[in-house]
Amino acid sequence: MLTMNWPSLKELTVRECKRVEIVFANSRETSSQQPLFWVDESTFPNLHQLILGCNAGVKDIIWHCQGQQQQQLLSLYFPNLELVELYTYPKEVTVFPSYLFHLLSLPNLQTLEISWSYFKEMIFQSEEGGEEKPASLLLSQITQLRLLYLPELMHLRKEKEGFPNLRILYILECPELKANLVPSSVSF
Repeated sequence: MLTMNWPSLKELTVRECKRVEIVFANSRETSSQQPLFWVDESTFPNLHQLILGCNAGVKDIIWHCQGQQQQQLLSLYFPNLELVELYTYPKEVTVFPSYLFHLLSLPNLQTLEISWSYFKEMIFQSEEGGEEKPASLLLSQITQLRLLYLPELMHLRKEKEGFPNLRILYILECPELKANLVPSSVSF
């Protein structure tokens, strides 16, 4: 198990890696599968952009570690992550996978782009009992949201809260998106 440090790396893109099932794993944990990167606090101290394409059949492309610990470790290991781009999730994945739940609630995350996928709603399924969490619980700090080429997306959100910090909303080729993007009580 070798943890490499990438102190100058600002952007990381992982795509078309069909044999990779786990991108990151905590270097202190043991895993039966080899991740692409073993990480700790000093692996990606300056990473600002993470771009991930999903492979069909991937169980946990982002992270392998134990439960509640996941959020704390992601915040510690990716302290400067500002942009996350997610694309090419297969038709079988209509709800955001649980491993994205913690990634999208990082404190410095400002920009989220989701494209070329089949999500129907901006709802995230948490690991705790399979419970669904509304996007507002995770995306309140987002200043820029880009939704591109999402042919099944029907609703941006269900709940009453708005995106209090959203400054840019970019929507392209989302033909099923309802004209009323959000309830009238929601503010941007």
